[in-house]
Amino acid sequence: MEFQPETVQDHSIDISFRAIIANRSWKTGFFISLMSNAAFFAIIYAGIVIGYGFDFSSPGASGIRLGFSAAFILFFTSIMILYSVPGAVKNIKKDTVNAERGKGSWKVIDEQKWPAFKRLLDIKADKK
Repeated sequence: MEFQPETVQDHSIDISFRAIIANRSWKTGFFISLMSNAAFFAIIYAGIVIGYGFDFSSPGASGIRLGFSAAFILFFTSIMILYSVPGAVKNIKKDTVNAERGKGSWKVIDEQKWPAFKRLLDIKADKK
């Protein structure tokens, strides 16, 4: 890990709700959520149908079908938001730094985490 103190810059980033919604991380979040939920709910569905012998197509199972579908949608949306929002914030930070400083391998560190990062770099420098 290379660090040059003269290249450190302080950036101010304003992140809006619109910027988070418009970010490209939602595509990734969508597919991660779809794959994980599809696998999880397929196992649950198979367990209900095969393990308990329940028939989802019977006329009395409409409430169960509705509950199963609502649970799928709820978990799908939750996982998509859980993955997409932090990814969008990270992408916005990275894009802002690249726009201000140019393309490069920049390490973006939050202000709260800077003392810990600086301490690690100082430890590494002392070992040399």
